[in-house]
Amino acid sequence: MNQRVLVVGCGYVGSQVGVLLVRDGWSVYGLRRDPSRLPVGIHPIAADLRDQYLRNAISADDSEDTRLWDAVVYCVGADSRAVEDYQLAYMDGPARIIAALGGADRLKHTSLVFVSSTAVYAETAGGWVDETSALLPRSDPHAHALISGEEAFLSSAPNAYALRLSGIYGPGRTSLLQRVREGEKHSSPNAKSDRYTNRVHRDDAAQLIRWLLTERPVPGVFNGSDGEAPPLSTVISGIGSLVGAPVRPFGGGLQATGKRVSNAKATSAGFRFEYPTFMAGYRALIRHSMDTSS
Repeated sequence: MNQRVLVVGCGYVGSQVGVLLVRDGWSVYGLRRDPSRLPVGIHPIAADLRDQYLRNAISADDSEDTRLWDAVVYCVGADSRAVEDYQLAYMDGPARIIAALGGADRLKHTSLVFVSSTAVYAETAGGWVDETSALLPRSDPHAHALISGEEAFLSSAPNAYALRLSGIYGPGRTSLLQRVREGEKHSSPNAKSDRYTNRVHRDDAAQLIRWLLTERPVPGVFNGSDGEAPPLSTVISGIGSLVGAPVRPFGGGLQATGKRVSNAKATSAGFRFEYPTFMAGYRALIRHSMDTSS
């Protein structure tokens, strides 16, 4: 039987998920406010999370299939860092989608994926974090919104996942690459610390979501990060070497802060990253930018 998936927030990552699943033979429906630019093969659903008719937008004739949707991917991004935008995207939105889908009683056989962020982790002193690490307190409104969305999805179906993605880069997201090319200054001469960075290529993020839906590892929380977690100074120097741009040194012996995100849970369960290092990812990104400009 043909499998149907609803991708809510079919944007930068969600559209790529849709492309992959269309290739796998799924029927993919992409929900966004303006679906006119969805990739070929994705059925458009024009809707807003605030729409009172949201249930009608995502319903279908299910007289012969009580599941309605085999999978739902929630891949919405907040419009800004404003607290109200975070609450809409990660608290109100998930609750409204789940209610529109009929609640937990109707989602017993549906696979759910909520795309979250590694920003929920509390670590700031440079330590490694995994899916069991301490989270920011609920008093942090941004973390509270994300954690609430995770909990809403994880509690609504037996086969549900929260995927915490780190910084996403890839085709069309080349701001750091461009800044290095232009020789922008990346640190103050008086800087007292470097910081660890965590990233995931857009294609790996999409493949992770596809993997959760098709391979169905043990449900729960997974980190979506390449696992390298280098200091920012290393990233800047590495990209500079790829594009032949001089990079101003950060200075030696700086203490790196922030966090380092482990992907051991996903890789131990069988997932393999196409771009496990930032150098591999940025080499591909540079090739892609050259191909599209020629």
